Amino acid sequence: AHMLPSLFMPLREIPLTPNGKVDRRALPTPDASTGQHEYVAPSTELERVLCEIWQQLLGLERVGVSDNFFELGGHSLLAIKMIPLVGKALSNTSSLRQQRRSFSISIVFQHPTIAELLAYLYGSFSAGSENSNGTENPVKINTVSKGPKLFIFHEISGLVSPSFALADAIGDQLPVYAFEAVGNIELSKDCTSIRSLAKKYKEDIQRVQPEGPYNLVGWSLGGNIAYEVAMQLSADGEMVGFLGLIDSHKRDSFTAWDVEQFRRDVFDRLKQILDSVELETMLSGFEIAEKIPLVNKQDKLTILDRYRQETGHEGELETASYAIELLNAYHALTTCTNRHFEKEPIKMAVNLYAATDGDADMSKSWIKFLEQTPSVMEIKSTHQTIIQQPYVEVIANDIVGILMEKKSRANQFS
Repeated sequence: AHMLPSLFMPLREIPLTPNGKVDRRALPTPDASTGQHEYVAPSTELERVLCEIWQQLLGLERVGVSDNFFELGGHSLLAIKMIPLVGKALSNTSSLRQQRRSFSISIVFQHPTIAELLAYLYGSFSAGSENSNGTENPVKINTVSKGPKLFIFHEISGLVSPSFALADAIGDQLPVYAFEAVGNIELSKDCTSIRSLAKKYKEDIQRVQPEGPYNLVGWSLGGNIAYEVAMQLSADGEMVGFLGLIDSHKRDSFTAWDVEQFRRDVFDRLKQILDSVELETMLSGFEIAEKIPLVNKQDKLTILDRYRQETGHEGELETASYAIELLNAYHALTTCTNRHFEKEPIKMAVNLYAATDGDADMSKSWIKFLEQTPSVMEIKSTHQTIIQQPYVEVIANDIVGILMEKKSRANQFS
């Protein structure tokens, strides 16, 4: 019974994409009021506020505390929009603010109902317990349980959200897991170099999947992380079944860190993610980017206190706090890319997906690191759009095809 859908909606016809697949984006949003599961009304003021936020985002007249955000029509982009809205509601609950876990996009995927989300955020836990300050990596970002698992690695932002488009394009064909650095790793310990970060992520993968073959893919810096994880798995005698690098560039070292450019990049990225126009006010007067390696806890509290005093926006503190966590992760990842680059050639097949409007010699940058000539698929896109529709659909179809063929071959010999 647990595998049955919670909502059924009759359709005259199934919308299809030009290549004949189900066009998920054209499907109508399910109406929770027609659902066959029991509606559970909010019983507290916080539950009521969160239900209203979900109703607003999902365009529904009624949402209960046991309704699943994604089953109601929610998706990754709506989940991103939810973060500052729910964060503000949580921050306004001042009596609870100091005794809850941190809140991020990946939490929504692991706790997709309001009841589960609040139980997680305010549930009892000890300071040293597992997962007390964030969610567990890797984050499962679809509901598929059967088939070869695919692990997606984040790029320089450290966020899981750039992985959503690829996961959505893969759909229900493979179980998809993704990594997020923000709030999920001890940056000062796990992110001192690409090698140390890869070691942590390798251990996280093996907790989910104890034995190979392992299927790894990453966009931009995520490709470099995937490569390092593959190297370490191979060194342990494990099999890597698939290694996909999406417009990733392999270099002996990255360009020296430009502090001022870093500050501009951080502001631009955080404004884009949080839709906040007050980040520069919040961080003005603090040489955040020059604090190496991280903004420590006291700096963070000082910044938030100043932000509260200067703007009077008590309810925005959750958003401001999340902004600093993003800055920390972005800073640490930018710094660690300058430390350690594997020199030994990798002994496995590699699939490169290269944006044509970019570095035409991307594949050449990997040659000395690969024993086998890589398979290169050129995508008519830019570095930024290659991971978006419609281009990411081409990559998703190729990955699914390769993994399903490998699975079929393995079944023949088992």
